Amino acid sequence: MTLLKKDPSIKTVAAIYGGFQLFLSLLLWVPVFYIIQKQMGLVDTEIFGIQSFYYMAFFILEIPTGLISDKIGHKNALRLGALILMVANFCPIFLSGYSSFLTHFMLIAVSRSLVSGAASAYLYDFLKTKGAVSEYKKFEGRARAWGLLARVITWPFAGTLVSIDPTIVYWLSGLNSAIAFLCATGLTTLTVAPATKPKASYKNEFLFIAKVFKTSPLLVLLMLQGAGIFVLQRICMVQLFGPLLENQNVSIQNFGLVMSAMTLMEAMGASKSHKLKMFIKDYTAIFILTLCMAACFWVMAQSQLVAIVALGLFSLCCGMAFPIQKQLLNDSISDSNYRATVLSIESILDRIICAVAIMFIGPLIASKQLSAVLEYSALITCAVIVIVFVPIYIKRGSFNKKDTLAFDNL
Repeated sequence: MTLLKKDPSIKTVAAIYGGFQLFLSLLLWVPVFYIIQKQMGLVDTEIFGIQSFYYMAFFILEIPTGLISDKIGHKNALRLGALILMVANFCPIFLSGYSSFLTHFMLIAVSRSLVSGAASAYLYDFLKTKGAVSEYKKFEGRARAWGLLARVITWPFAGTLVSIDPTIVYWLSGLNSAIAFLCATGLTTLTVAPATKPKASYKNEFLFIAKVFKTSPLLVLLMLQGAGIFVLQRICMVQLFGPLLENQNVSIQNFGLVMSAMTLMEAMGASKSHKLKMFIKDYTAIFILTLCMAACFWVMAQSQLVAIVALGLFSLCCGMAFPIQKQLLNDSISDSNYRATVLSIESILDRIICAVAIMFIGPLIASKQLSAVLEYSALITCAVIVIVFVPIYIKRGSFNKKDTLAFDNL
């Protein structure tokens, strides 16, 4: 009899966790928020200015919210994040103008920062208490797939809802956040073993973060590996998606259809990522998947005929890669008391690298050098991933406690 059959609570908590991730990410205003803000009288400088403030807030809040999560418990952090997101979704309904949307996005930054590290940390710690850490990729990938599929099904209706009443998408998004709060409340409360040394022994958290990077170079390499995946995915879905389809003469009415198809492929990849272990080790799988994502970029630059197909393959590889990388990263963290904090550091690294990349991509896109952007992105990614993978591959046989965060030595 398998462990999952012996302990049905594992499947129950995994299902509740999947529901939390589904409803938390089901924001119906995402495809149409730009149009809504225009209708509310905001100009482009105000709209994009709000987005800049949002990312700056994300940078500032990631580590503090990770520390809060480690202190109050990951379950409580998830509940608080869902509650704040619910309030954020109601802001455009009850407030008006620039201030309403600025408040809306600032609260979303707080919510996302609270949840970003705590969610993965909670699932990993729960499975660890049950002796089922090997199931992490399966349940994390399934939860991600549920959220992606929900967006594929619902996002095409966002435009119709806005034409009826722009506030409907915010009411429904607020309701989804409330359901996510109930899901988080239904999760099992975890009792994590005390840290090997009191947290008070650290002069300050910045000194702790510096020691994390100093004592665990393997963890840094895994973070860089994850950053490569995140940056490629963000560049493809946000910065290059529109220009690429425009180059293919795809009508604006079909942009949503292509986005839904890509999201569906990503969901398929996320739901099946755990099965790759039957054929190759996680270290090798993440290396190959990242190279395949870079190769898709190169193909898009060389051949317009297969660009749409390449987008689909890119999304499939991306969906498979994220859960595997999260598993490797969580495996490298030896002390669960600091899990959310370390995962928040990774999130900051992802966004900093992405911000720097976009600084160079913007002028190239403006000067109609889309092919150059795709080629440079592919080449740089391949070079970085090879450099990162070699030491990971060398250490793969000794990926154990001595390669994890050595808190006893801090």
